[in-house]
Amino acid sequence: MSQSRIITSTLLVFFLIISVWGILQYGEIDERTLTQDGLKFYHAITNFDRAGTLVSSRNAVTSNWVITLAKMINDALLHQPLDILLRVVFYLTRIGLLFWCLRLIKEWFAKSVVVSCGLFWLVSDFFMAGFSSTWLDKYLSFFIFLSILFWIKTKFEKSTRSLVIAGVFLGLSVLTKPAGIFLVPMLLFTHGIGELRQKEYWKNLALLFLTGFIVFVVLYPAMWVIPMETTLARIAGTGSSVTMQLGGDYSNTILFYPYHILTTNPIILLGMLFFLWRKVSQKSPRINIDRLLDSLTTAGMVYLLSIIAISMLFRDNITGTGAFFSDRYLTPLIPLFTIHVFQGLTDLGKNFVGQLIVVTLFLFELLRLPIIFYFIRSLIIAYF
Repeated sequence: MSQSRIITSTLLVFFLIISVWGILQYGEIDERTLTQDGLKFYHAITNFDRAGTLVSSRNAVTSNWVITLAKMINDALLHQPLDILLRVVFYLTRIGLLFWCLRLIKEWFAKSVVVSCGLFWLVSDFFMAGFSSTWLDKYLSFFIFLSILFWIKTKFEKSTRSLVIAGVFLGLSVLTKPAGIFLVPMLLFTHGIGELRQKEYWKNLALLFLTGFIVFVVLYPAMWVIPMETTLARIAGTGSSVTMQLGGDYSNTILFYPYHILTTNPIILLGMLFFLWRKVSQKSPRINIDRLLDSLTTAGMVYLLSIIAISMLFRDNITGTGAFFSDRYLTPLIPLFTIHVFQGLTDLGKNFVGQLIVVTLFLFELLRLPIIFYFIRSLIIAYF
């Protein structure tokens, strides 16, 4: 076994241990609320109360189904504490989605880029293993990323199967959170404005959106009986949490959104910088890789603009600030920009600056993981 493979395997095992340990020990934010919603969904399903499956304006249907199935299996076979079981189940499903993502990007990028992305995602506080985001934010990020990847695969391979799978993940994204609807403009513009003039492009989009709509309706029983109330729950239902108000909370300056976007996670800023660097410096374009990177970056920028636009149009009824804007709402950008960063570092070659960037990125994520964060805090408390 080569030295690089030994190092990679060691890091993989270490990252898995600290990720799982932290999640089992401390859980994730909003865990109790989401579990309660899931149990309400479970009781509605088992009592054939289709309208009762509308338990929250945040949708959360994907996590509700996971909780429902986990509770059924637990009650019948396992008889374990539900909270610990759910932490394991949600983590394992994310591991499965993570390896699916890696399997897809392996078709287009070098092994070093794929391995670097995989290890980074594994310890990503927002995306995979920390408590800076909820089950829903993490699921949404995976579903958006997979939908974009399969949409790109459709473009390259003219595959109807990939097109349908992209539509399935579109439906799952909207089922997870209302912000999943941002995937619609992302898919629309991923391949560039020029594609909008192609008739075939619109046919593919129509099939993709139809597939997403069917998935949304089939997996959300409330849509069968109260479709309008379910669709508008976020902004017009009795449990709605946002109000339309131009300017959000009126206090945010023009620098508010760029500041949070650039400081939430360095991978986002670096992804943008590597995109600009590639556009300015590259003299001999690599057609497939550059098209892929352009598509991923375009999708990310459309998501950013959608977040900013919605935040400036709606006010959150709970916080009083611009709606849909929190650091964790930027989680879907992490996988989209990570590939750009590690491909950019590969293009730069092995040098001190590149190695320093990699070490800094991993340290930033590792120090935010629950188990390491609390370990360091305990040391500080014990010392002082």
